[in-house]
Amino acid sequence: ALLPFADEDEYFSRTRLAVEHSEAAASDTRRPGAQAGEEEEGLDKLRMHFDMEWPLGTLLFTPDIMRKYNELFSFLLRVKRAKTELQQAWLQTQSGRYGRAISSTLKKGSSSTKHMVSMWALRAEMAFLVNNLLYYLQCDVLDTQFQALKEVVDSSDDFETIRVAHAKYVDRILLDCLTYNKLTWTTVNTLLRIALKYARRMCQSEEVEKGLIQDVRSKKVMQLSETASPVARAYLGFPININGEVTVVTDYTADRWVSVYKPLTASVSGDLNSSPEDLVGMKYSISAPAVTPEELAETRHRFQRNASLLFSVLKTSQTHTTPVLSQLLLRMDYNQFFERTSQQRALSVRKDI
Repeated sequence: ALLPFADEDEYFSRTRLAVEHSEAAASDTRRPGAQAGEEEEGLDKLRMHFDMEWPLGTLLFTPDIMRKYNELFSFLLRVKRAKTELQQAWLQTQSGRYGRAISSTLKKGSSSTKHMVSMWALRAEMAFLVNNLLYYLQCDVLDTQFQALKEVVDSSDDFETIRVAHAKYVDRILLDCLTYNKLTWTTVNTLLRIALKYARRMCQSEEVEKGLIQDVRSKKVMQLSETASPVARAYLGFPININGEVTVVTDYTADRWVSVYKPLTASVSGDLNSSPEDLVGMKYSISAPAVTPEELAETRHRFQRNASLLFSVLKTSQTHTTPVLSQLLLRMDYNQFFERTSQQRALSVRKDI
């Protein structure tokens, strides 16, 4: 957790990673927040083994201690995966030329671009929570507690003192990592599961139209086949693949004339110095986000509901568990969004009563 590269750690060669397939291991380590009938991912079964000679392997790194380390390892890996998947979703849908192309269509206010903006906004919400959770775990919990343990080890010559300090260290980080509160633990893992699934769905697309180009005005303006939608702005902001060259639809009219973000360079003959007329007869396909408006609304509702629940539980329990939770609460609710949301929901419940 402290070194940027594993090969800088002299004890890394003692560490082994293995996927446990036993039914006992699966039942003991079932992923929290998983719905009934949902299959566990392969990485959720990944376990860490540490080879250590006697007496440390028997007296310090006991089976119970290693079980707790594996619980923490699996949780941290899940948080890191959620962060990585959300970053990948941003790279594929918002970054670079593709993101600028879609952004150029936002002022036209079509339903398709509004849908994509809503997708981006939800991804940003998820990334905000996951990034702050990961920072809290790495800096406020692991780094702080490790330094405290290191001070005890450096100042003590008694093995029993070190053993007790190490056991307390493991219990403390598990407490601060929210694993001991069942409701908090389940809610956090539900949020991570929602974020992982949504990030992967964002990177998927479905073909909604394909055919041959009927006519052209330039290398950026062309008419699609008669099977295309007669609704103006129907494909605005969607990626279009023309003979293997991908760009973005920046305008679309009811008579099927489409404008793309950048001039096309391909031609049927493969000549790079081709004229616009060479685009006639080319195959094209238009893809739409796999996330439907209904799925987006459902995902947003579930994520925001669980995020508000997490904030409420943490705020209620911080005085009874550990003061370091105040750091996480401050980052989560720096603008008092969750505080206002909780109050509004409480008022709505009272009105219904």
